[in-house]
Amino acid sequence: ACTSNPCENGGTCTVNGTSYTCQCASGYYGYNCLSDPCTAGPCVNGGTCQVQLPSHQCTCPVGFSGKNCELGIVYACGSNPCNNGGICQVVGTTFQCICSTGYTGFTCFQTSIDVCSSSPCSNGATCLADGTSYTCACKSGSTGPLCKTLVDSCSVKPCKNGGTCKTVGTDYTCKCKTGYYGTNCENDPCTVKPCLNDGKCKVSGSSYTCTCMDGYYGTTCQHDPCTIAPCQNNGVCFVSGAHYYCQCQQGFHGTNCTQDMCSLKPCLNNGTCSLEGSGYKCTCPGDYTGLLCQSDMCSLKPCLNNGTCSLEGSGYKCTCPGDYTGLLCQSDPCTSQPCVHGVCVVAAHQYFCHCNDGYYGVNCTTGAWKCSPNPCYNGGVCSVQATGRVLCKCQ
Repeated sequence: ACTSNPCENGGTCTVNGTSYTCQCASGYYGYNCLSDPCTAGPCVNGGTCQVQLPSHQCTCPVGFSGKNCELGIVYACGSNPCNNGGICQVVGTTFQCICSTGYTGFTCFQTSIDVCSSSPCSNGATCLADGTSYTCACKSGSTGPLCKTLVDSCSVKPCKNGGTCKTVGTDYTCKCKTGYYGTNCENDPCTVKPCLNDGKCKVSGSSYTCTCMDGYYGTTCQHDPCTIAPCQNNGVCFVSGAHYYCQCQQGFHGTNCTQDMCSLKPCLNNGTCSLEGSGYKCTCPGDYTGLLCQSDMCSLKPCLNNGTCSLEGSGYKCTCPGDYTGLLCQSDPCTSQPCVHGVCVVAAHQYFCHCNDGYYGVNCTTGAWKCSPNPCYNGGVCSVQATGRVLCKCQ
């Protein structure tokens, strides 16, 4: 019968014949120990039950008390005990009155009195009323219940950094040393952090000195390496650690952008350099040419036949060898091919013609027509000698 563990909430099962009985844990009861101390609803008058083994606890509504809220409480504010318009509030089993302005006391029966109206506090102290009593909040330099006792405000040495204290009534003033300021001379020349750019400030007498980071200078480290505008010709200056570098405009270079492309004198042979766009241009003198004026007209070797080139004025001159003539030494006496029916030969600055057979004369133009028609009979071959004589070679 106990196999199914019928006893709840920690109850112990005992076999009883063909049945069982449950021995319940403390606070529980019933055949199977299912009931707890709150099952029967012991709290009355609207009380709330909570199991609190081995028993229970009742939380009672306002006006009731007792273990099971069975005891009624007389309503504390039922008789309206607060006078003169006071408001009653229940506090536990009693009440509290919140009095209207001008009234005081437990039931607001007494007329309220302004205890500070007579200004009982001395030396400028502030009076703080608390019902029928008051307290005085003393100003610096006075003490006591009514703040009547004066205290030397300078006795606590409020002035810092060597400032001189002077009592003024219940207060004091500080005369600061040069370089210091503030109510208590608490501020020194470094308080306002005058050193710029992470410079370190150090009080020096009545003033200060700044220890500047590398690259910075000036009384307050206000200057950096770019302050003096070292970059010329519209170069842009950038601080880099303790140094600077210049980003130069096109056509300029150098640490401070002071050098342009022409400063390197790239133009040869007295060429004139001028900036042009992001580069430069060379204007060449005389007969020089090329990007850098590196070439003259003779460098092209214009003179032929081993002629010698020399610059002359804005041009050049070819000195021709031997029997060659012409601006470029391109001609000799035979260039015009004067020998019509012969070979031209130059000798002693003139030409001579070696005439072909049948021709004679200075230019080999005479002779061949004497054999036409053929004066030789019987198939003889006609030829003209250099002397102009006709010769027949017979078969």
